Amino acid sequence: MTSFSEKSYGARFHNAQNILTYVESFPGYSSPDLNESPAEFAALLDSIAEANGIESELKQQYRAAVHARKEGFRGEGTSILRLLPMIRAAVVAKFGKDSQEYEAVSSIINRIYSTKLTPPPPADPTATPGSDPQQGISRSQQSYGSMLGYFRDLISTLGQLSGYAPSNALLTVTSLNAFADSLDALNKAVAQRSQSLQKQRKERLALYEDMATRVQKIKAYVKAQYGQKSQQFGAVKGVVV
Repeated sequence: MTSFSEKSYGARFHNAQNILTYVESFPGYSSPDLNESPAEFAALLDSIAEANGIESELKQQYRAAVHARKEGFRGEGTSILRLLPMIRAAVVAKFGKDSQEYEAVSSIINRIYSTKLTPPPPADPTATPGSDPQQGISRSQQSYGSMLGYFRDLISTLGQLSGYAPSNALLTVTSLNAFADSLDALNKAVAQRSQSLQKQRKERLALYEDMATRVQKIKAYVKAQYGQKSQQFGAVKGVVV
């Protein structure tokens, strides 16, 4: 299936609008097929304009979901990577750095630090030509899921430590479990937004391919009706959609 950049989508749509303007001005223009009539072609362009707007909105939602997840896992605010040194310090304060409790907690924290987070595919589908967006999302989900899994292991370990009762409410087992649940929701939101975006892109691309097919037919009709050397055919023959 053909892939266009957003700039190319805009240029092709603009050129199709020019084609419509031309044929509407041609005296006596008549297409054998109703789909290539000015009215039906205009209706198709309206559908494409609507599809472009929906795609733009879904792209912004996807970007927002990706950003929110990144902030939750490794951002400067409340995030896994910001909580880890605080948790480690709380365990050291209670049990000591040479304790078995600290060793168990520190081991899991080190695994979390060593987990590489795979970024999801960019919102622009042409930024990684030839790639499969769904495979990219799957790899990203797995990497974030792995870190979240280790984080839940850490919380479970903390819950088993007799006497672990930090004064900072953020570090309590109850708060950490709630935070882990919110991270799970953020991770799922990225996948859901991506699926919606990819579905819309396929639908929009089908409209653009329909548009391109109709334009080729319109050019053929204009050539047949007005002649190869006519001003009418000269106006439309070089327009690319």
